[in-house]
Amino acid sequence: MATTTITNSASNATEAKLELLGAPPSNLPPSLAPDFIAKFPKLSREQAGHLRHFHNLVSQRDGE
Repeated sequence: MATTTITNSASNATEAKLELLGAPPSNLPPSLAPDFIAKFPKLSREQAGHLRHFHNLVSQRDGE
């Protein structure tokens, strides 16, 4: 399991430091197995709609 920490410097709020703790990215496979997605059941129309709705909510800019 990996954890991330994001910190901002008070002097430069536009620069952020991202620290990844856990397994280094080089240990990740370059691609997923061809049958990876087949292991999961297909979403219903309602479930897919809920995911789209949440994606739209988090994709909005602040104040929209």
